Amino acid sequence: MHYVRPGAVRIQAVSDAPAVRALAFVQKGRTTVVLINNTPPRQPAVEEVPQPVALRNLPPGDYGVCRCVESRPYEELGVRTVGADGSLAVNVPADCVLTISPQPDKNMPPTAVEWKAEPSFLKTPASRVRLSATAQDPELDRLSYSWSVTTQPAGANATLADPQSATTEASGLTASGRYVFTVTIGDGTSEVKRDVLPNVYTGNQPPVLIDVHNRLPVLVTLPESTTCLSAATSDPDGDIISHWWRVKASPAGAKVVLAKQGGRDTKASGLSVAGRYVFELTVVDRTKFTTKEVVVAVQRTGDAAQ
Repeated sequence: MHYVRPGAVRIQAVSDAPAVRALAFVQKGRTTVVLINNTPPRQPAVEEVPQPVALRNLPPGDYGVCRCVESRPYEELGVRTVGADGSLAVNVPADCVLTISPQPDKNMPPTAVEWKAEPSFLKTPASRVRLSATAQDPELDRLSYSWSVTTQPAGANATLADPQSATTEASGLTASGRYVFTVTIGDGTSEVKRDVLPNVYTGNQPPVLIDVHNRLPVLVTLPESTTCLSAATSDPDGDIISHWWRVKASPAGAKVVLAKQGGRDTKASGLSVAGRYVFELTVVDRTKFTTKEVVVAVQRTGDAAQ
């Protein structure tokens, strides 16, 4: 992947294409250019016409070119050579960021774009997952993929149907616990490794509290006396889950009111005394529950100025 390295200094760059913004950076005498086309993409039925851009005054040498179009993963476009005239022609599609950066003298390793298991977890007696990986190579070298079983629970006998493929089925995940499958991606010179870690569960799993926090504001300063409590939750089994907030601790004299105790989000008011307020969220599925606390600090106006 090509990008602007830390320590690079921005230099002047001008685009004569109204739809394309040009940025340029120099580091150790080497120039990186970023072209941004913010034009909204057309409807699928209309043929998309990329914006042609002619770069000038680039230092001679080899440059790697990559792009991100819309929300799709980035794409390597290979290595281009700039001659003594310093010119390079590229096409920049709508809703695209295209980067042109100096190519190192040595081979660059592949970049893993995605590595995953589908489904991401199993419940017994299910015992098979589909493993897949995708990668990009700056030089557009042909890539190889090799999967291996790195770790598995005692009693399991995980096997791979086609370990030398970008996609393979893993079977034999018969024991509960975490499995680690490693994919090695090579370009003939360099290689990278990534781990895929599916879990196998037995029975109903408790809901997961991904995040519990307060905001608007995060730090309450009197005479402000309200804040919003919020949570991100999920359930590994896909069960419907319910939420319940309660005030676990508050300063003496405070009379806290929760607007919607049974919601994922709720407004807490009555935080009228400076001090530490502790709220607890309990999340329940059909048989199990999980709890987590969030602490809200309330300060006086004078305290905020110190």
